[in-house]
Amino acid sequence: MRERTFKHFIFVVGLCAITGCATTYEIVSSPDGATVYQAVNGRKALLGVTPFSFKKSGLPEDKPFVLSFERPSYEPLDVLVSPTDEAKTKVSAMLRPGKSDGSDPQVARMREVIAAIFQVQELTFQKRTVDALALIKELERKEPGLAEIYVLKGSIYASINDTEQARAAWKQALSLDSSLDRLKVEIQKLETGSTGGSR
Repeated sequence: MRERTFKHFIFVVGLCAITGCATTYEIVSSPDGATVYQAVNGRKALLGVTPFSFKKSGLPEDKPFVLSFERPSYEPLDVLVSPTDEAKTKVSAMLRPGKSDGSDPQVARMREVIAAIFQVQELTFQKRTVDALALIKELERKEPGLAEIYVLKGSIYASINDTEQARAAWKQALSLDSSLDRLKVEIQKLETGSTGGSR
């Protein structure tokens, strides 16, 4: 099944991805003792060893980022994190025993998806909406079952006040992952004419 395709990766997608919010991140893994790196321009910067926490001020303001969890004898795990509106956000990684060299083709494919999602968010921050949406369309074609793509698509449309497209994208995300409760609130805001923090 398609959802199992993404079992090596976790996406933490906040609806403040466009506007950004201050927060403290609590980083945990199971098992403990994973080395966590932040991906910056294709390079890894060591953040710490789980469990630990850090302030948002340690990262570029209002920008999504990727955390890479690594532990000997476990498969590597990438987590895409977007800014949230919570004062404290927990990022949790469940590591699976197995290869730790990243040679699994599925791992390589998902790293490409994560990189593309990150690029979409970067383009959005640069207000290059047309380019961001073109890349989203390509991601939809390649990975139509990944709810996070539609969460991001809806956030982009909400940021340019295209409520019809935002609503359609978020409803698509919910059809793929009904646990995205925050989207129900955002859709309700769109339907009642409230703008909230999506702009």
